[in-house]
Amino acid sequence: MKAKTKKSIQPKSSGKTKLLVYIDDGEYSGVALRFACTKATRSKRQVEMLYVLEPMDLVGLTGVEDVMRKERREKAEKVLKKLAFEANAFAGLTPSLIIREGLPQEQILAVLNDDQDIGALVLGESAGVKDGNKMISWLVTHARGKLRAPIIIVPGSLTEQQIIALA
Repeated sequence: MKAKTKKSIQPKSSGKTKLLVYIDDGEYSGVALRFACTKATRSKRQVEMLYVLEPMDLVGLTGVEDVMRKERREKAEKVLKKLAFEANAFAGLTPSLIIREGLPQEQILAVLNDDQDIGALVLGESAGVKDGNKMISWLVTHARGKLRAPIIIVPGSLTEQQIIALA
């Protein structure tokens, strides 16, 4: 009688080599980024940070709008560079920076659809906020069927030790 051999299931390389982290001005964004960078370092992936500049409502004030757009972009660059520096110090990985203009929900979906190498979307969740994170709520309720990558929700209250243990 011949012994049966078990077939091992070998994962196919999906090319999903990136984690996309949505960044806003909340402290929880930094926690989500540190989690993503730790996970990426362990799995030899890249991290991209997305900051979305929401539309301004300044119809007819072209000069003012241009100045405000420039200031908002500079602020976004400053936030992203600061977080990228902190992520590098924490996990030894330097994330790529993406700044887009538009509605955050639409821009997240656009980036996910534009870059087929993104394997997961990482979102920070604010601790102690009564209504929770509006972005998470929107993605879960309105983007079903449109997402082609899983969402990783990272509690903003995680400590560095917890991030290292969980990532």
